[in-house]
Amino acid sequence: SVENINRFHLTGHGIRRLQERNIPLELVKDTVRHHQDKDYKRPGEHGGKVFRYAKRRSDGRLIVIAELKRDECWIISSYYE
Repeated sequence: SVENINRFHLTGHGIRRLQERNIPLELVKDTVRHHQDKDYKRPGEHGGKVFRYAKRRSDGRLIVIAELKRDECWIISSYYE
C-alpha cells in the first residue's frame, strides 16, 4: 500500500527528470501516496511493480512513474500532462 512507504529512492533518470522539469520531490511523493489514478505498467527492476500514478494539481496533471515493492518506492520519472 502506498500509505506504508517508508523509503523513497530516485533513479538516475528520475533525478534528471525532476531537475529538468523543476518538479519538487515532495509533490512527486504526494502524487504517489495520494494519487487519483493508478495504472499498472510492468514488472520492476527491483522485484516490485511499476505503476503510473496521476494527480491533478493547480498547474496541471502530475504523472509519476514509480516502482513499488513493500515499503519502498523507486521514482523513475515524472512530468506534467
